[in-house]
Amino acid sequence: MINSIIVGGTKGLGRVVAGQFAERGDTVSLIGRTELTSEVLKAGNVRSYKANICDNDSIRAALDSLVKEHGNVNYCVFLQRYRDEGDNWMGEFETTLTATKNIVEDLVPYFSGTRDN
Repeated sequence: MINSIIVGGTKGLGRVVAGQFAERGDTVSLIGRTELTSEVLKAGNVRSYKANICDNDSIRAALDSLVKEHGNVNYCVFLQRYRDEGDNWMGEFETTLTATKNIVEDLVPYFSGTRDN
């Protein structure tokens, strides 16, 4: 079984990619600010997890849940965007760079084929 995660996958391009992964038979976990119902997703084995990716506790809880439910991770695609008010520069920096770094670091032990050195 292939386990794919799409961060920022609840809208736009993320949902398109999720549909393509599901069509090829992947188990797909979407992470975003909005949790989608199975009726909205309408595609294979796709689950939605609500998390604020700039909140380490929130994202860690979502990652823990999806790994517990689906096992090790094969792919992780990052398509998140900053969509809040405030300082656009810092918001984009936190959403795109810092959150991506934190998520990758949290997932390292769960990637298929990862070994302890």
